Amino acid sequence: MRLSALFSSTLRETPAGVTHEGLRLLVRAGYVRLLEGGQRAYLPLGQRALSKLARLLESAVCSIGAQPVAVPEVHAFAPLARSVVRSYRQLPQIAYALELGGAAPRFHLWTLTRTAEEDARLHDSVLQALRSAFEQAGLVVQQTEHGLARFNDAGEALLAKCDTCGYLDFADWAQFARTAVSSAEARLPLERVYTPACKTIESLAQFLGIPTAATAKALFFVAAFERNERLVFAVVRGDLRVSEAKLRSALGAHALRPASELEIRSIGAEPGFASPVGLVRDGRWLLVVDPSIVETPNLVAGANAPDYHLRNTNYGRDYTADLVAEIAMAPEGSQCARCGAPLRWVRGDALVHEQQHVYEGTYLDPAGNERTPLLRLYSAALDDLLCALALTYRDEFGLTLPTSVAPYHVHLVVLGKDEATYRQAETLYTQLLHQNIEALFDDRSESPGVKFNDADLIGAPVRLTVSARSLQAGGVEMRFRAKKETMLVPLEAVVERVSAALA
Repeated sequence: MRLSALFSSTLRETPAGVTHEGLRLLVRAGYVRLLEGGQRAYLPLGQRALSKLARLLESAVCSIGAQPVAVPEVHAFAPLARSVVRSYRQLPQIAYALELGGAAPRFHLWTLTRTAEEDARLHDSVLQALRSAFEQAGLVVQQTEHGLARFNDAGEALLAKCDTCGYLDFADWAQFARTAVSSAEARLPLERVYTPACKTIESLAQFLGIPTAATAKALFFVAAFERNERLVFAVVRGDLRVSEAKLRSALGAHALRPASELEIRSIGAEPGFASPVGLVRDGRWLLVVDPSIVETPNLVAGANAPDYHLRNTNYGRDYTADLVAEIAMAPEGSQCARCGAPLRWVRGDALVHEQQHVYEGTYLDPAGNERTPLLRLYSAALDDLLCALALTYRDEFGLTLPTSVAPYHVHLVVLGKDEATYRQAETLYTQLLHQNIEALFDDRSESPGVKFNDADLIGAPVRLTVSARSLQAGGVEMRFRAKKETMLVPLEAVVERVSAALA
């Protein structure tokens, strides 16, 4: 590709509002442009890098038997699978889809299995395959309980790590040892109390002079399933937060969104003063409570009336749930659920997220009985992966991407305006292409400083410079982007030397 014709341009300054260092470098190098509303547009350089990332992932999962599918949206896979998978002989299945178009390129992979044991084995195989793809791309990754991540002090993801037993997971998935609460305390009678303007747990605890752990926190969501949506009422102890990831997994839902006040009031609950006590269980909504609610007696909870709460609400006596599940996020300073040692919170990049989903379909087992397979979804945001690579492979001048993901292998620069030098650069460019070496030819009539600055920003692994001076000295200047040394290579040996270096 000739740089003069490339639909891209570098930037000397980063546009305002770009805080992620990796994205900043990609914008300056002409891989990405930011549109109104913060959306990203991927220019040819960015698209080529994304395509190479996608091919690495595709090759890795195909090695364990994955097959490509194209679905209009990620959650359309389940109905597609129902129309195809009818017998145990068709299981297990691994399918993947690539979404390279649009502003949010994604990689998705689904597994359908018969048993928990088969699911666990395939889970390990999938993560190992994806991990090998990331390592080929130049990223050192860690396997977590729910996907893949990498440590990075500037990363946007929060990870929970146990230095004693090696447990590692995303913070919103992390399991933690629960604080023991005595269940021997007598269940006291309900008492309605006036709590003016106490719509938050903090204001309620301060008004009543009690710890937040003596309250029940109510949150409302709308969960999206394959065929419908359901209002979900989630309850955790007041000193804890709901993990949407854990709640979504416990429900087997595709997605969650906050419920509106109108949706909350539709079941008789009062926003800011809600509790399950006294609500009619008519099947239109689901109640999910964390074990902290079951284990802790005499909690203060909403009275479903403005400015009123109830003292001494008790699970089992005053209400029961559709589902009791661990939906609380681990607080900082928690103890590891496996070994009891302190969990440490570290920054990182989330590379692959995994989640089980409810599968509303069956297959026939060898005896002709209907069984429900297990469905898992693995998702990777390719744009985030590219940002992680940019953050890893850079210096003070620009990108230093590895060959496996760099949009072009060679950045060929021609200096000067004399025709003989330009013809020699043209010949070298043609020779590189004939050897299937991906070359970006800077044929513009810019100054050497501009050309070298752009080459550093774009970050091709090898830079070749053709000039009257280099030709007079007997060859072409060759420089590896990640190094400072420049060597003079005889003209007739350039292609062979580049091929060897890239190999």
